[in-house]
Amino acid sequence: MVRRSGSTALLAAATALSCSLLTAGGASAAPAAAAASGWGRVMAVPGLAALSQGGGDAVLSVSCWQSGDCVAVGSYTDAGHRGQAFLVTEKGGRWGQAAQVPGTAALNLGGSARANAISCAPGGDCALGGVYSDRAGRQQIFVASEQNGRWGRAEEVPGSARLNVGGLASFQTVSCARGGSCAAGGFYQGYNPPGTGYNASVAYVVSSKDGRWGKAQTVPGILALSAPGYPDTATDSVDCLRAGDCTAGGYYYGDGFGSVHAFVLSESGGHWAAHVVALKTTGSGVNAISCWSAGNCVAGGSGFLVTQTRGKWSKPLKGSGIPGVNSLSCPAAGDCTAGGLIGYDPSGQPEGAFILSSRHGRWRKVYDVPGVAAGGSISSLWCAAPGDCAAGGSYVAGIDNNGSGDLFYSAFVMSERNGRWTRSQVPAGLAALNAPDGNAGINAVSCGWPNHCLAGGSYTDAAGSSVAFLLSEP
Repeated sequence: MVRRSGSTALLAAATALSCSLLTAGGASAAPAAAAASGWGRVMAVPGLAALSQGGGDAVLSVSCWQSGDCVAVGSYTDAGHRGQAFLVTEKGGRWGQAAQVPGTAALNLGGSARANAISCAPGGDCALGGVYSDRAGRQQIFVASEQNGRWGRAEEVPGSARLNVGGLASFQTVSCARGGSCAAGGFYQGYNPPGTGYNASVAYVVSSKDGRWGKAQTVPGILALSAPGYPDTATDSVDCLRAGDCTAGGYYYGDGFGSVHAFVLSESGGHWAAHVVALKTTGSGVNAISCWSAGNCVAGGSGFLVTQTRGKWSKPLKGSGIPGVNSLSCPAAGDCTAGGLIGYDPSGQPEGAFILSSRHGRWRKVYDVPGVAAGGSISSLWCAAPGDCAAGGSYVAGIDNNGSGDLFYSAFVMSERNGRWTRSQVPAGLAALNAPDGNAGINAVSCGWPNHCLAGGSYTDAAGSSVAFLLSEP
C-alpha cells in the first residue's frame, strides 16, 4: 500500500490533464539534485535485541500519521529459532521497546511469523497484518488493530482458513482511513484446477469497520479472468481515503504462463464492487496504487501507469522503455510521484533507480537517480506534500568474488524538498555495520510531515545474520 503508500508517464488530475511521455534514461529537466540530506544515522530497533537471537530480523513496513508518531513492524528469530512478528511505536518523537505482536504467540504454533504491512490513519488508529504457521505447518494470515492507543490481539483473518485449503496464504498490503476502517489484500491457495497439478493462488480482499474485521473474500470475478491452465492471482496494493472507500489492485494470468495482466477493484460505502476491472496490460500486475480523492487514483506496474478519473479508468500508458513502477504517492490532485527500477542490462544487473513526478497534472521526464542508486531500485517512497517526498531502496554494491557471480546489495535513501531531490546516499553508519559481501536495503518509507520521515530495512552483520534497522529524518 502506498497512501497519498511496489516507468514513464501519464496520469490525471481530478479534472483535465496534460502529459508528456519519455523513455527511461532521458535526462530530466525537472528534479534537480539538491546538495544535502537531513537523514540521521542508522539505529537499531529499540528493544529488539532482547527478543531476537540473531538471523531473520528486518523492518518490513512503517507508517507515520504525524511528525514523531510512527509504527514499524517486521520479523525476528527467537531463542527457539522460530520466526516471530514484532511492532515498535514512536510517540512524540520517543521510541518505545519492540514487542511481539500481541496474540501471535497463540497463533504461531508452527514457528514462522512476520508482520508484513502496517497502516496508520490520521489520528493514530492503525492496523497491521502478516503471516504465521499453524500447528500443521500451513501458512495462514493474521490482522491486528489499534484504536485509541491500544493494540488488540492478533486474530486469524476471518474466513481465510476456509479459503486457504492449500495452506499457503500471504498478507500483502493494508490501508486505513480515519476511524479504524481499513482494507487489506493478498492471496491464498484455494483449489486445484484441472490439469494444473497444484493449488492455485487466489487474490482476496478484506475490510474492517471501527476496528472489527469482516470476512476475507475472493476478488469478485477474478477467477473468470484467469487462464484455465495457470490461474494464479494476487492483490498487491490497496489505498483507502475514507471509511469504506478503497481501491485495490494486483495481477492475474490472462492467457497462459508468462502473460501477466493487471486488475483493479473499488470499494464504495463499505461494499466491494461486484466485478473486478481488467486493465489492458501485459507483463505486469498493479504494484502500487495511490488516490487523492474517491474515484481519482493512479495505479502502476512494470511498463505502465493508468489513471482513474471520476471513477473511470483510462487506457494504460505503456510502451517500450517505460520503467517498472514499485511505489506511488499522490499527496494532492494531479501531484504524484512514482519510483522503481529502470530495467536490467544484458548481464542481468539493475540499470538504476528512477523518479517520475507530475505537478498540477503534468508529468515530467523520467529522472535517472544519481549517486549510489545508479545501479539500484526504489522500493518505497512517500510524499507528505507536493514536492516534499522521501524514497529508499537498494543498489548493487558489488559482485561476489567466489566465482558465483552473485550480486550483493546496500541501501540508499534520498529526499525531495521544495521540488529538488538530493543525490541518493548510503544511510550514515550503515557501511560500518553491513558485512562486505552482505545485503542491505530499505524496505519501507513513510512521512508524517514534510521533512519528517521514517525508513526501515535490514543489513547483514559480520556473522551473516540479518539485522533490522530504522532511520529517521531529520
